[in-house]
Amino acid sequence: MRIGIVGLALSHPYAFANLAIQEGESVVAVWDESPEKREELAARLGARAVDDPDLMLPGREVAVDAVFVCTKSGQHARYALPFLAAGVPTFVDKALATNVEDARALLEAGSRPGRLLMSTSAIRYAPAHVALREQVLAGRLGKTVWAEALVAHDIKGYMEGFSRWQDSVPEGGGSIINMGIHGVEPLVSVWGGDFESVFCQASRLIYTQSQSEDTAVIQIRYKDGRLASVHVLCSSSVHGYHLRVQGEKGFLAAAAPSGLLVGLNGTWSGNGDGNVEYGYKETVHRFLEGVRRGEMPIPLTETAAVISILLAARLSAAAGRPVTREEIGL
Repeated sequence: MRIGIVGLALSHPYAFANLAIQEGESVVAVWDESPEKREELAARLGARAVDDPDLMLPGREVAVDAVFVCTKSGQHARYALPFLAAGVPTFVDKALATNVEDARALLEAGSRPGRLLMSTSAIRYAPAHVALREQVLAGRLGKTVWAEALVAHDIKGYMEGFSRWQDSVPEGGGSIINMGIHGVEPLVSVWGGDFESVFCQASRLIYTQSQSEDTAVIQIRYKDGRLASVHVLCSSSVHGYHLRVQGEKGFLAAAAPSGLLVGLNGTWSGNGDGNVEYGYKETVHRFLEGVRRGEMPIPLTETAAVISILLAARLSAAAGRPVTREEIGL
């Protein structure tokens, strides 16, 4: 399979490219706005650095069988839609979009016959989160009533330089979307996306110069009355992604990293491979396996629910009130 990489806005595409090669596939083309970045990665992979991503479309010079779109989040629709329109299986890095219009366009394009669209936080596929989902769906907890996720990350690196876009609401969605997805994604994978409303409050406590926020709490009410909260803590020097689900028979809690190894600073990288512990390896495998089988790796209804919750949270924090699913309209 011939793989293309469009955009090097985060560290993710570097990992995705290496993991695709480990799966036996070939990365044949790389594009980024920066000639230096695309040429450096292309040289490392033995791929071609192209000055226009359209050269990867069917019938063009470096046509690909599947593409990873890893530009700034606010540019995802611009660069992914041509590939979806051409029928090229497309992975869109997190988050799918930063506004309703782009999200709708991507979801509509991905839902057309013969199209394949996957967009997710890799934490969905962290080993402990996968195990939690399997146990809950198997009925281990009985009826579940409450869930809580915690995203702990440091946005210090987003205060200046190239990565500043991740803290921008239009370009990266701000912390609520850019980081909140790591709690919302695994929640929806376990509970589904039939939510009713979202209420979010946000603050700047440590990084007062942030364009968005460094702390947020997202409260989610499902239509059947289940309640969940996602805590987004972006001033923590120790990273971690947690989900706890409570049911009538007890609770289960998942963490990434899983804590199989412990260092001087506490839990660090589970089995020692961050690509496994944070779900990157399984994310790439699921996408490529979906391409091989011609099957959607994640139901688009779940993808729509994840981005709807995040966009509703973004709106709620700005408006100071709950926002319903119907207001988002996805």
